[in-house]
Amino acid sequence: MKFIYAILIFFSFTLTLKAETSHDCDSCVERPESLKISPAAEEIASALSPNAALYNELKSDFENSELCDPANNFPEQSAREQALMGLDNYISLFDASYNNQWNPNLWKERYLQVMGMLKPSPPDRMAMDSLFQKQMDPEFFGKDIMNFQSQQAQREIFRLNAQKLQAMMKKVAWQRSASSPDLVRSLTRDLYVQHRLLEVDERGEAYCPFIDPDVFDKAMMGWSKLRGQLSKPILTIVDYSKPSNQRRMFVIDMKNKKVLHNTWTAHGIGADFDDGADEWGANPKMSNENGSLLSSDGFILARQNSVGNLYGNNLILQGIDVANSRMQSRQVVLHGDSRAGGSYIPFELKPNSESREDTNGRIRMLETMDPMTADPVSVRVMLNAPKLNRQRTLGISNGCIGVPDTEAFDRSTGRHRSQLESLRRDMSGNTLIFSHSGPEMKSKYFN
Repeated sequence: MKFIYAILIFFSFTLTLKAETSHDCDSCVERPESLKISPAAEEIASALSPNAALYNELKSDFENSELCDPANNFPEQSAREQALMGLDNYISLFDASYNNQWNPNLWKERYLQVMGMLKPSPPDRMAMDSLFQKQMDPEFFGKDIMNFQSQQAQREIFRLNAQKLQAMMKKVAWQRSASSPDLVRSLTRDLYVQHRLLEVDERGEAYCPFIDPDVFDKAMMGWSKLRGQLSKPILTIVDYSKPSNQRRMFVIDMKNKKVLHNTWTAHGIGADFDDGADEWGANPKMSNENGSLLSSDGFILARQNSVGNLYGNNLILQGIDVANSRMQSRQVVLHGDSRAGGSYIPFELKPNSESREDTNGRIRMLETMDPMTADPVSVRVMLNAPKLNRQRTLGISNGCIGVPDTEAFDRSTGRHRSQLESLRRDMSGNTLIFSHSGPEMKSKYFN
């Protein structure tokens, strides 16, 4: 009887629950097929991960480290010069001959935005307002300024006023940035985002991207099984599901719970120049076959440092997983590359000049020259003090893990040194690498 009574209670509860959740109301739970996971739910799911505490500790260390300080990603330029580079993104708009459009409303919005950042002195503001009004006044030249039938002299006057306005902005920015860290951060934010050093969240705030939680959990599966075979507590995660213009390689000191390095890495070019699923190097094809020129995924051991005729200084890699067992026979290693164009730095940032001395000369001109009284040639020179030349270069290799052979901030020493040599120092001697190619990848070390 007790058993039958229990069954009746169960069915009664089930029918009641069904009745409560099946009638029409605004607060009812949707059917499973229409459920959507909210960001808050994703955060809760992440927190329930068995590695959540370690992940959050590493993420906090990384986001507060020098690796996320944009200034450390431009070792050849000072913070003030970077601010001038960032200002280029705003001020080039004011010259109609530059963007080939007449858009007074957009110009006014951008002008007020720049003035809010620069906060110039009253005399400087009056001078810039006067130049800007000449650009805006339809009776001054009007929309026909972009008409090739307009008089050449009028076009040159328009262009010169635009260049004077831009040079004046640079002059004020240079003066104020010496004592205003907030201005430097404001002017450089878009620059860093544009060159993928930072990302932007749904609120438009810049942040420093870390490893995805699910990728970290996969890496930890292998770490838990292989850590006893390692000589140093170093775990490197290369996330090829990210595009190659993102810093998708992380080297972690697991003992001290510290991210040592974060940098770009190449992927295998393949026989047909593999740009990845998004044409920017994300989710490139993977292979374990000789001659494929493709990267391999799975768990890898970083062995000893070596020097070769083909790649120079490198780090020997040994594949220990189902899809990378031929790494050594394929001569797949970790190496650097310093060929012209920075082939392993997706966005190479450099002053648009022939030499560092050239840039310094323009900086000195900014400090001494008055844009309002300078001759047109000098004003144009001031506008290039300094100016960025952005180059789109996918990080591609013959299957190797290619890293920038340039200087980068080294947390161990607190200074800039060769990225390649820092990685060889910390990763060599039998440490673990997890090469992640996407959600569909397989590994014999996954649970």
